[in-house]
Amino acid sequence: MENNRPKLVYVIDTESIGGTEKYVLDLARHMVNDYNVTVVCPNIHAIDPWVVQLEGYGITVERDRLRCLINLVGFYRWRKRLKQAQIVHFVLPCPARSRVTILAAWLAHTPIRLLTLQLVTPVDHRFWPHRLFTSWSIRAAFSTVHRIITVSKYDAKQLQKMLYISEVKLTPIYNAVDTSRYSPGNRGEYRHPVMAVIGRLHRQKGHRILLEAIKDFPKMIGDFSLLLIGSGPDMTSLQAMVEEIGLSDYVEFMGRRHDIPGILRTVDIVVLPSLAEGFPFVMLEAMAVGKPIIASNLPGIRECVRDGITGLLVPVGEAAQLQDALIKLIRNPELATAMGRSAHHHVNQHFVLEHMISNTKLVYQSLISGKYNIPVLA
Repeated sequence: MENNRPKLVYVIDTESIGGTEKYVLDLARHMVNDYNVTVVCPNIHAIDPWVVQLEGYGITVERDRLRCLINLVGFYRWRKRLKQAQIVHFVLPCPARSRVTILAAWLAHTPIRLLTLQLVTPVDHRFWPHRLFTSWSIRAAFSTVHRIITVSKYDAKQLQKMLYISEVKLTPIYNAVDTSRYSPGNRGEYRHPVMAVIGRLHRQKGHRILLEAIKDFPKMIGDFSLLLIGSGPDMTSLQAMVEEIGLSDYVEFMGRRHDIPGILRTVDIVVLPSLAEGFPFVMLEAMAVGKPIIASNLPGIRECVRDGITGLLVPVGEAAQLQDALIKLIRNPELATAMGRSAHHHVNQHFVLEHMISNTKLVYQSLISGKYNIPVLA
């Protein structure tokens, strides 16, 4: 029976657990009944808990990584691996990742090759020859796949502009949330306003902007809590900033957690002060639990958060306006509750996991049957 199912290989080049890994886990565990699923990922200790989850669903995990074209032994090994697959699905956090392995799949003549981009970012190299080569190599790699899935309609348009990719090759499919895990519940023990940011402690996530926005909150609103959930390279500098602005009694660094649904139920507001985002899972998870979102006014986020209805959008990087939005909801808890209810309804109408799975299966089935022109599904 195992041999009768098409072999589906997910390839992910990652160094930590985040949205890209959540996406692969959700897809892979829902494909095991239809496909012989393998996930190939780097042998990095930080992602071990994610690998254990995959294996718990009976998914084969192979630890390998290929980043250099002149690694001929590694290139041959990857080509041999992908030659055995009927479908190879690359999942990339940004366009520049996995170019060499995409080329290996092309040379292996894997029948169906596609990729998902979780974030479309411009090539940013100050040295213009490097920038030119990187852009060219991304276009070359992407030209060898049959389908590119983006997580927002905006990202699909950006790929057309940046890399001149034909619209017929692009299929937007929104990220989604498992509403059986993320659902409203009791708020818990806090008796004062509680805010949370969930995500990697990295400059892109905008933690410093949020800390700047709340530095006067002890005088403005009294007692409050800010929960910073996640780990990352900016941990030490953010802790120093919290100490410097006198918020050590109000800000809690919680590290990486595996009880996110429960934590979300205890908070009043979820904040996404990011400088760049695709279509973040934490946005969907918070809304599914019935929490209002205060987020940077980024294109992908705008495709989900309805400003003034399910949350508030603020200009990117503007601490003063972020402060105003936070104060508005903290001082109007009835408004925050109403927005949370609207957010919960909105996610359950448009962004449930079943939609993402069924749309992705439709892409696979269309490519297997040779129907390369399929409709926009997002």
